[in-house]
Amino acid sequence: KQGKVIITGGCGFIGRAVAEKLTKKYDIIIFDRHHGKDVTKKEDFEGLTADYVIHLAAVIKGDNNEEILSTNVIGTLNVLEFCKKTGAKLVFASSAAVYGDAKSPIKEDCKLAPVSAYGKSKAACESQCEHYHKMFGTSVTILRFFNVYGPGQRTGMLIPDIIEGLKKDVVSLVNPNPKRDYVHVRDVAESIERSMKPSGLNIINIGTGKSHSGAEVAAMLVPEDKKIVYSDNSPSGSDIYADIALANKVLGWEPKITLEEGTKELQNNAFADANACIALQQSHQSAQ
Repeated sequence: KQGKVIITGGCGFIGRAVAEKLTKKYDIIIFDRHHGKDVTKKEDFEGLTADYVIHLAAVIKGDNNEEILSTNVIGTLNVLEFCKKTGAKLVFASSAAVYGDAKSPIKEDCKLAPVSAYGKSKAACESQCEHYHKMFGTSVTILRFFNVYGPGQRTGMLIPDIIEGLKKDVVSLVNPNPKRDYVHVRDVAESIERSMKPSGLNIINIGTGKSHSGAEVAAMLVPEDKKIVYSDNSPSGSDIYADIALANKVLGWEPKITLEEGTKELQNNAFADANACIALQQSHQSAQ
């Protein structure tokens, strides 16, 4: 094996895809609340060693902004302290949320202007990473993920919400107009593995360099005979997508899964799940 890797948030949506990708080549330690480990508790790192830390654990959304900020910032500080002590290389999961409503295509040297508590927390974490690199020589690759989607993502995000809506008579969504850069979770897992190689401090966008509106995404997933209802039809000029030249240059990475392919797979899975559910109900009925 090529070394020991701690994956914080390893039971989460991206964490599972990363663990699956790395498990054949590396010894994996899943550091997650589901495994009794909490990044905000310094003592939970005691006695551990690793060659790499992939820090994915974070609170993304919720009503409690204080929890978002404290969990993400304190958790990252504890991870950085661990890396400083052990010499582990860090891959830090940041987000396009640090850019706010920047003009696309967005390059890594764009001025950070986060709007959400989550975006602000990630910008603060990036600042910590830069400080630890400068002061202690910690190797950090910061990956700014755009809109990650794929199998296993929970509702509350556009694509899982559409798939959940397919089970009902009407698909209910918010606004069809904002455009976002949707990148598949397996492509993201590939970018994370490649980010374990470089040393020093690197800040890299991970997206596809293309954007799609909510209406375009819905058209890929929703059959023509099904109705889509939007609760907010206000026009939006918001169009956010990455410049991914640096990911290609530094990591030799580029996305392989198109949105059409990725949504098709999710659609097939959803229909397979629905058919399995129907078959199960029928077998129960015939058994009675």
